[in-house]
Amino acid sequence: MSKEALYPIISQPVFQDYIWGGWRLRDRLGKKPDRDLACMAESWELSTHPHGQSLVANGPFAGQTFAAYLQAMGPQVLGNHGKTDLDILIKYLDVRDTLSVQVHPDDAYAAAHEHGGRGKTEMWYIVDADPDSYIYYGFDHTMTRQQFADSIKNNTIEKNLRKINVHPGEFVFIDSGTLHAAAKNCLIAEIQQNCDLTYRVYDYDRRGPDGQPRELHIDKALDVTTLTPVPMTLPQTAITISDGNICQVLVSCPYFAVAKLTLTDHYRSTVTPDTFQTIMAISGQFSLQQGGQTYDLLTGTTVFLPANLGDYQIAGHGELLLITQA
Repeated sequence: MSKEALYPIISQPVFQDYIWGGWRLRDRLGKKPDRDLACMAESWELSTHPHGQSLVANGPFAGQTFAAYLQAMGPQVLGNHGKTDLDILIKYLDVRDTLSVQVHPDDAYAAAHEHGGRGKTEMWYIVDADPDSYIYYGFDHTMTRQQFADSIKNNTIEKNLRKINVHPGEFVFIDSGTLHAAAKNCLIAEIQQNCDLTYRVYDYDRRGPDGQPRELHIDKALDVTTLTPVPMTLPQTAITISDGNICQVLVSCPYFAVAKLTLTDHYRSTVTPDTFQTIMAISGQFSLQQGGQTYDLLTGTTVFLPANLGDYQIAGHGELLLITQA
């Protein structure tokens, strides 16, 4: 792999039309449906998962899946991980209607019970929300396994959940085992392990496209759910890094790290051989300069910067999420 073969990869997402979605991805972030959809619930921005693979939108690999790009370029573009597959999945969610109350397993449980699959730890960054929007985040008091099971059976699970109002610019770290749901009218950027495992415990008796109630996964949820209240993760102190630009580390966990950059001027950085970087343009408009080329980053754009890319510069005003793989 030559240094000349490296360039910033603009993502072309793939969309999912789950029943709880709306159209904020189109109206707020400028996403364009790639096919007829009942709604745009999720935009998988950077994904090698078989349930939805993002594409490369620019350069020599334009039109190919991101997975094909990684296979062609080799593990060096991901850094010192020795892999040609992403361990993370980056997406947007438009939660028009309330998500099911759900939980995700950890790596050990997924390996033992899901054909050797990964678990799922994730974080939500609130891009937009109505004034009364909220999420459920674990229990508000300690439960026994039997109490948990009874609350599911009696449809009283919501009475036991911790309810948190959310506003644009806030985030929530959701470790595996944490029962959670997002209520109506939230637009969320999600960074997660590369896993599509969700155990539903309560779904408001909604029907799927086949007219039948959507599947619940109660036994597995009982196995993996944390029964004590889960403390909220707090961000690190925001620091001014240069020219009035502000950086705040939101999450640093064994799977990924996420920082919020608030730019008022030029931001300069370097992609080392250690790991790649991914940038999500949450709000505002930017231009990225690298290797003598300029790339427009409009609101909603996601760009992958391969490991060992070297120096780059971003100019503009607004908010970006900077994501690296642990």
